[in-house]
Amino acid sequence: MILVSIPQLSKNGREIFPKTLADKRFYGQAENCWTGIVAFTTIARAREDSMAKAYWVSFYHSVSNPAALAEYAKIAGPALQAEGGRVLARGEPAKTYEAGVKQRVVILEFDSVEQAIAAHDSEAYKPALKVLEGAVVREIRIIEGIG
Repeated sequence: MILVSIPQLSKNGREIFPKTLADKRFYGQAENCWTGIVAFTTIARAREDSMAKAYWVSFYHSVSNPAALAEYAKIAGPALQAEGGRVLARGEPAKTYEAGVKQRVVILEFDSVEQAIAAHDSEAYKPALKVLEGAVVREIRIIEGIG
C-alpha cells in the first residue's frame, strides 16, 4: 500500500509533487512546506528490491557414502530449485584461513528466510533427506543476508 499525504503549497503557491526522494526541489521545499507521512512508489520498489535474501549454507564434515550423496544431489537439487533455491557455490574451498577446514560447502540463495525454511521442510525435499541418512555428517545454517 502506498500512502501519500496531501501536498501543501510552496511559498509561491504551487503544489509540491516530488517524483523521488532524489528530486532536489523536494529537499529544498520539504523543510518548509511538506508535512505528513509520505511513501512514494520509488521507495516501495527500493524496499522490495532490497529485502534481505536468505542463504542456506551446508558444511559437510564427513562423507561416508559418496554414492548416497550423489543420489541425494539428484533429488535435492530439483526439489530445492522448485522451492526458489538458487545454487551459488558448491565444492571444497579453494583456500582456507584461520581455523578453516577443507570440507565440502554448498551455498544456496533464497528470497527470504521463510522460503529457505519452507524448502527444507517441504514434502519434495524429504525423500532427499531420507537418501542422505547415515551417508554424511553435516550442518545446515540458514542465515539472513544484509539488505
